[in-house]
Amino acid sequence: MTMLATIWEPGLNPIGPASMFALGTTALAWVLADWVALSRVRTVIILLSLGLFSVFLVVSAANLVALEPLHLGIKRRRFPDFDDYLANYILLAVGTVLGLKLIRRPMGWVRDIGIVLTFVWCGVIVAEACGTIYWSCGGS
Repeated sequence: MTMLATIWEPGLNPIGPASMFALGTTALAWVLADWVALSRVRTVIILLSLGLFSVFLVVSAANLVALEPLHLGIKRRRFPDFDDYLANYILLAVGTVLGLKLIRRPMGWVRDIGIVLTFVWCGVIVAEACGTIYWSCGGS
């Protein structure tokens, strides 16, 4: 059996298009969610941001262990670099914090949605951490 050789080596630079895009998007979402003038639509901004972050995680070049069943073949390139993984972690962290912001809202149904979304985002983080530990320890 022959092995297909590639000249690709992963880029270990944390500053790349994916990480910069994630930083910009999350910063914009955070500023809009905390802006006092937009307090009446804060819930809508947070829900739209979380939906957008979810789409970014699914189409990211770097696979998440927790989202492996969603690996759809819509990836923009085959081999991820470090900035792709960093972008996923940035989106997961800010998505969790935005979910926690929903829990602090005064409306009951928004609080319930915030609890569910925070649980889902934290679950993805835990699944990713467990998968990383499993594969780092030589899991088969």
